[in-house]
This record gives sequence, structure tokens and C-alpha cells, in this order.
Amino acid sequence: MILLAIPILILLYLYYLDPHIVKDMGREVYYKAKSLSSNCEVDILPRPGHVWLDKERKIDVPQVLKAKACTSEGENSECIDSLMLVGGISPITLVMLEKAYTLYKDDIDTICLRSFGGELDVANDMFDFIKTNGLSTCMASYYKFGPDTDKRVPEQVKTKNSYCSSACPFLMFAGQERLALGSNFKLEVHHPGKKFCIDDKFSKVDFPSLKYGNGFLDILERTEGIPEDKKDKFYNLVMSKPYTEKKLLEVPFQTALELEVFNKVIEDRNEESVVRILPESGKILH
Repeated sequence: MILLAIPILILLYLYYLDPHIVKDMGREVYYKAKSLSSNCEVDILPRPGHVWLDKERKIDVPQVLKAKACTSEGENSECIDSLMLVGGISPITLVMLEKAYTLYKDDIDTICLRSFGGELDVANDMFDFIKTNGLSTCMASYYKFGPDTDKRVPEQVKTKNSYCSSACPFLMFAGQERLALGSNFKLEVHHPGKKFCIDDKFSKVDFPSLKYGNGFLDILERTEGIPEDKKDKFYNLVMSKPYTEKKLLEVPFQTALELEVFNKVIEDRNEESVVRILPESGKILH
């Protein structure tokens, strides 16, 4: 009995020192068990809460890090300091968001999204976190980061061709401001669904349309400052694309502006610096 109590006491002490330590240990055990539980192909991560960036160099970076988010990679680019979400949305992503915010909350007020989506219930929790802490949200055409912006990143990284897919676009609605830095990125949506491992192969099913506790609807109901008709149009757009289809539905940038996914656009300095969308008229002021 005493031997059993010792590891429990150690875990409690570690939790007292830093709850993230115990959470990370649990996540690591979970991911290792999950990878051994089936022969379905899974993404190989460098470690829990981290992803590989740059296919050639394979740089190990935390899923939420401090970065420069920019309108382009050109000389006239406008950039802001931000947190940057990279990779999928899973329980450990929320842990990494909490960690990064604790580290950099005095320096930033915006989180930028570069994610292929993930778990709806976690996206709901992340929405609440962003909203509660009064952060703005953004998508950017170009990012740059390294040890100079975030000491947890081992090398300088520059990345473009950004995307926000699946559950990710719904995180945009949590922002005090919803920024677009340039427009060279993809916003992609689909009907909510689930991926199962059956006979060592992934199979997809669409959730019914929907009384199951639709996470997309839950987020839209808590979204403020956007007219109900525009939220309905965005939701109908999402529901029009089956999850079972391989390709997602790309939302054109102009459509995203009209539906107020973004309410502020920042452009290169050689153009008008800031474009604002007026919710009451839908017009764009230059």
C-alpha cells in the first residue's frame, strides 16, 4: 500500500509545482497508447504538443508559439506580434495555448491560426479561452519566427501558403477583432463528422444535421457582433460540404469579408494600410 502511495504523492507534488507537467505526462502516455492501438496511419509528432515544420529541416516547434504574422514576404509587408497556432486541434493544443499565453500575455493580444482543424469539443474550449482573455484572432499570408521571437523554437522559420480548415475557421469568431493580414491564405470548411479506424483503415461519417450537440452551432451561438443572418449563411456554407468528401470547400476571401469572418484587413504599406468592414453596411472603407 505504501509503495502504491509513493508515485501518487510524487504526481501530486509535481502537479503542485506545475499542473502542465502532469498533464503533459498524461498526454504522452495517451498518444503512445493510441499509436499502438491500431494499424491506421497516424501523424508522427516529434513529441506531445509539438509539430514538425519545414519538410527538409524537420524543425520541432510547439503547437502554439510567438511569431511575426505578416501581410506578405515583401519589403513593404506589415507585421504584428502574435501567438501562432500550428497543426491540429486536440486536447494538448489547449494546454499549449494556455502555456504560450502565460509566457507572452504581456506582449501580445492576437492569436493567428494555421491549422487543419481537429476535435470540435476542444475547439469550443479554445474559443472560450480566446474570448475570455480578450484576444483578437487573425489569419496571415506569411509568418516568421525563431529564437528571437520564441526561445522554444530552435531555428529561424519562414512559412507562407497558410490555411485554416475544418474546425479552425470557427476559432476566428472568438476574436475581439478578426484580422486578415493580406489575403494569400485558405479558409476551408466542411460538414462536421468523425473519422474512425475500421479494419486498419480510416473511414469517415457525417454527423446528422444535427441534434447531437453540434459544436459549430455552439460556437456561433456564443459569437458576438455578427448579424444572425450572416452567421446562418456561414453555417449553411459549412453544412453544404460533406465531411466524407476528400476535398474541403474553400471560402473565397470576398465571401469571408461579406460574412464578417474578418472585420479588419491589413495590407502591404504600398497599398492602403488598413481596410475596415462596417457591419451595418457591409461596405469596405479604404
